[in-house]
Amino acid sequence: MLQKIAIATLPLLLFVPPALATPDPEIIKKLLETKECVACDLRGADLRATNLRNANLLRANLRGATLAQADLSNANLYLANLTDVNLAEANLTRANLRFSNLRAAQMTRANLQEADLTFANLSDANLRNTNLTTANLLNARFLNTDLSGANLTAVRGLNNVQIQSSPIFQIPEPTNPN
Repeated sequence: MLQKIAIATLPLLLFVPPALATPDPEIIKKLLETKECVACDLRGADLRATNLRNANLLRANLRGATLAQADLSNANLYLANLTDVNLAEANLTRANLRFSNLRAAQMTRANLQEADLTFANLSDANLRNTNLTTANLLNARFLNTDLSGANLTAVRGLNNVQIQSSPIFQIPEPTNPN
């Protein structure tokens, strides 16, 4: 009888839900050393406060990762999956986020100055008090996105974004220094 119970529970032990999956430590080590991780699986990685300046994360899967206070300035995150990622207080100055999926990302007080968010999906994201000065938002998607307190000075492409908001998710009027 004990053998039958052990065999019956074996499939449950082999299945690890994606939320509990941890990235290969060797991949993280290589990323931190080389700042190169093209199309790699970093789901759920804890990369808080890491220096990833100039990193190449093209097509990387960072779903559910913690990158709070990380330096991702000049990073290539083109086509990256950043769903449910924590980027609070991260530095994404001049980062390439074209076509990236930032759905439900937590980006409170992040610095996205001069970042390229062309065609990025920011639906359900929290961008409270985020610096988007001179960012490129051409064709970006903002559905139920919280932009309250965000700095939208001189952003580009704001007239071509998809915006749907409610009283809770307010989009401040952009200011133009001219």
